[in-house]
Amino acid sequence: MISSCGIDIAAYEPSVKGFTQYTEPGKVKVYLACGVPVIITKVPEIAAEIDKRGAGWVIDYDTTELADGVRRLCTDDGFYRSARAAATTFASEYSWTEIFRRTFEGMQAHENQPISSDMETVTLTKPASSGI
Repeated sequence: MISSCGIDIAAYEPSVKGFTQYTEPGKVKVYLACGVPVIITKVPEIAAEIDKRGAGWVIDYDTTELADGVRRLCTDDGFYRSARAAATTFASEYSWTEIFRRTFEGMQAHENQPISSDMETVTLTKPASSGI
């Protein structure tokens, strides 16, 4: 259903009492994965990446800016197509396959190197083959 939409809106209200600026909203990644450009307020951290990658329109929590974003995405076909392509490319970095690939590459890069914390030092080692 989302992929049939032309634009998705993620309007987070800025608040000193809230915690949205510290979250990683999942719905935005779903919109992007469906190739749908997002109009998003500057509140969550992902907004800066959307802006940098051109995967949508980043706004203040303001109705005039929201209307401008909708107007731009609806009337500028080149911008709209570019934002759709950028959305899909950006979202591909959040697939589970890609997340696990990066995680395991990072683990391999640190294999047999001590990892320190305040509690203890741990060394990552490759487990012995189980023959399965």
